[in-house]
Amino acid sequence: MVIELISSAVLVLASIGPTIEQLDEGKFRVKVVFDDTSPRGHVSAQVALARKAQQECRGRGNAVSEGMLHVNDAAPIRGSRKALELSEVYLCAEVWDQPARRP
Repeated sequence: MVIELISSAVLVLASIGPTIEQLDEGKFRVKVVFDDTSPRGHVSAQVALARKAQQECRGRGNAVSEGMLHVNDAAPIRGSRKALELSEVYLCAEVWDQPARRP
């Protein structure tokens, strides 16, 4: 738990976002810019995207990704460190009560 909090704090210090961009048909894009380009930094950015998407869908179902994760270069956040923008398109899917669907 302590490690998770530290990782979250590091992501906050080295990132911008995540932000939401509304698209048509109930879809939205979540973006985060980060400059920790290590594998741990990429994973932290992906977790931030998924958490923000689920937060956006609260009360409307679960966040479901379209399945494509986009990584692009971004303007540096701190000094000359390389920064990346990670984005993914989501929609909110209705939660089905599977046992209630049985005859």
